[in-house]
Amino acid sequence: PRSVPSRGPVARERARSPALAAATAKAEEIRREAGECATLEEASTLMRRYAPRARFLAGGTDLLVDLKTARIATTHLVSLNRIDSLRGITATDNGLRLGALTSITEVNRSPLVRRDFAPLLDASRRMAAPPIRNVATVGGNIMSAVPCADLPPILMAMSAEVEVWSCEGIRRIALDA
Repeated sequence: PRSVPSRGPVARERARSPALAAATAKAEEIRREAGECATLEEASTLMRRYAPRARFLAGGTDLLVDLKTARIATTHLVSLNRIDSLRGITATDNGLRLGALTSITEVNRSPLVRRDFAPLLDASRRMAAPPIRNVATVGGNIMSAVPCADLPPILMAMSAEVEVWSCEGIRRIALDA
């Protein structure tokens, strides 16, 4: 066995696994190609420019795993993290508005959720480990459409709708549609 310099566990693992090293290099290359957007219009422009090989990035808990394991391939990431209009939890006439960039931890800590939406609180408390809940987003949990996603079933049972933005306007779609 060859000796591996002690540069930390990630460096040691890369030295042992050429596939992991290649995937990590690809993720780092993609990170350099990421576009930071401050508005939905900017994000839309970047997606149109780089389609069909672009992906939105928010928390990244599913996307980054998919990139590292080569389940998906992309040339550009469009980061939504600076779009303030996609953040927050607010009461509405119909119930509750959860911004797409709201983290699962923020859902857990919300006084509105704690007081009036016990099923949502219960579902979000049981999701993943705390480090994942700190970065995983409501929008990502819904839009990744993985069968094991925690929020969609409870949101569907609560008759939730999503607001979908495009350059042509905003549409509301029931999650159970």
